[in-house]
Amino acid sequence: MSERAHARMSRLDRVVLAVIAANAVVLVAGLVVDGHERMFELVHDGIVVFFVVELIARLRIHGWRFLRRPLNAFDAAVILVSAMPLAGADASLLRLARAARLVHFARHAGHLRLAPWLLDQFLVRQG
Repeated sequence: MSERAHARMSRLDRVVLAVIAANAVVLVAGLVVDGHERMFELVHDGIVVFFVVELIARLRIHGWRFLRRPLNAFDAAVILVSAMPLAGADASLLRLARAARLVHFARHAGHLRLAPWLLDQFLVRQG
């Protein structure tokens, strides 16, 4: 990311990128590290709650026009799908929620230098 682009980012955007990076680490760690599934699930739940609060805050600030940009609408859909299991939706949605989190990460991967390694780790673990 260029210095100029970095300077334009709001503090909230920087925090969101940090949480996205943390989410990616938790995703990979949950796949690679055995025996701590409950801990990773709790951390993931906290991250999803963060993103729901962030979405609500952005909607309060910008109104529904926030969703006019296709990528913002896409992120909102990913967040809502990821939050469904927290709201008591069918547990079979967990797979869809995981895939949605990966897509959310991929959308922001250009801002993160560790994206290629994380994707490689995920693909190796899935194969």
